[in-house]
Amino acid sequence: MRILFPNREAEWEDILEMSWLDIVVSGIRGLEHYNPEKGQWMQAHVNAGYVILKVLLEAGEGLVKIELCKKDGKDYVEARIDRTKIKTVGKEVIGKFLKKLHVFRSMGDLQRGKELFDYYSKVDENMLKIREVALMYKVSRRLELQGNLRVEKDGSIKYVGYEKTLEGVIQSFVERYDCEFDEEMYSYWKSCRDFFNPLCLIH
Repeated sequence: MRILFPNREAEWEDILEMSWLDIVVSGIRGLEHYNPEKGQWMQAHVNAGYVILKVLLEAGEGLVKIELCKKDGKDYVEARIDRTKIKTVGKEVIGKFLKKLHVFRSMGDLQRGKELFDYYSKVDENMLKIREVALMYKVSRRLELQGNLRVEKDGSIKYVGYEKTLEGVIQSFVERYDCEFDEEMYSYWKSCRDFFNPLCLIH
């Protein structure tokens, strides 16, 4: 805190609480990447975030609480963390878990490491209900769209914006890298695309 937020001592406890609460909320949101039919996590880093959430929940002592509730007739998930227990209960339980996982990894003990990780990866009935609510508030993945600067004939600089769509993203790249079509690179991409994007719609 002293390094990241100097001269903000009065805010340190608030920053700490929000940082830990963000971890909890991320674990809840990550449930959208869990496939209940297959019983599988579709993204490894999201799975890891959920594991951390489960470790914090298992700690008990009121450290983290997650409850289903209703507000204005709508279903919500309420997540709370006791800021007075972050530096004690929270730090201790996360430390023990990471140390144990690190020992298994250092020893090359895949079986025990996997058993530990899989144990915390389980999604029970209550978490499936929380998942349903989380999916209700799922937002579309943001588009990384960047405009371009174009030099006009009179030497002036003009900003060129694009629609916030996938087509807009593609058009921005096309105009940003104005060059001849590389047939050789395109042929190579077609030969490899199924290894990286089997759902590709370009034929």
